[in-house]
Amino acid sequence: SGAFVIGEPDPVAYDVERIRSRTRLIEFEGRQVRVPCPADLVLHTCLHLSYADRFVGKLRDLIDLHETVSRHGDEIDWGAILAEIPSDAAARCLYSCLDLARRLYGTPVPADFLYEMRRASHLGFFGSRLLRGLARTVLFQGVAENQTVLTTASARWCCDTMLRKAGWPSRLRALAVLLAVG
Repeated sequence: SGAFVIGEPDPVAYDVERIRSRTRLIEFEGRQVRVPCPADLVLHTCLHLSYADRFVGKLRDLIDLHETVSRHGDEIDWGAILAEIPSDAAARCLYSCLDLARRLYGTPVPADFLYEMRRASHLGFFGSRLLRGLARTVLFQGVAENQTVLTTASARWCCDTMLRKAGWPSRLRALAVLLAVG
């Protein structure tokens, strides 16, 4: 068993050795360096933006995601990304980031890929829209025009619940606790 991107046995753990095997050599300032393939850059950015940081103040990372897909979209094997999804939690992370980038910046993510990713996420119609709204709330943290009902901390906690909890019963219990505690 090798190292994992997030950490074993986390449900969004990806095998680092498989990612390392897909790196390519480029020349940078006269030296040969390894860089991840575009699909793995997308994967890393999505996991960092959503799962690790729950979107909080990560507008820069969303723009990085947009630039990566815009510049390297033809090189990305979207089917391979879908085939390697380790869990519905990982699918929720990828779907929420790529859907948000497409909606906010026009990121050229294939519609059929997003459809399949949403299905793999098990978010459903309501859940995907709720997560999108919560992500936007915390993504624009500190922006004066960002008037929301939830505090940033509450929206971040809700994002975490939507991304990590497996089913609606556990998500609803978590939401009930948030509402009761305040």
